[in-house]
Amino acid sequence: MSSEADVQKRILEYLRLRGFKVWRQNSGRGQNNIRLAPKGTSDIIGCLPGGRFIALEVKAPTGGRVSPAQRSFIDSITELGGLAGVVRSVADVIALLGDIPA
Repeated sequence: MSSEADVQKRILEYLRLRGFKVWRQNSGRGQNNIRLAPKGTSDIIGCLPGGRFIALEVKAPTGGRVSPAQRSFIDSITELGGLAGVVRSVADVIALLGDIPA
């Protein structure tokens, strides 16, 4: 069984191979109480060809619930015209991207 970290790694590799500018985004608080991205920010953030924003909340293939803050972040990105969603595999990412070219 794949862990969430394994799924994130595979998704990042896939998106980078397609030429997208993406990165892993930590949220909440870090060491020494340093504020990271706002609570609920998706795990993978980036930019698609043409400048469209992408936000992917990665969950393990089984289990893993989306928090209200995570759902709110995804909804806000979608409302603003970005591409956002919850994904559990590279196949989910491929389905979400649809016919977006690399």
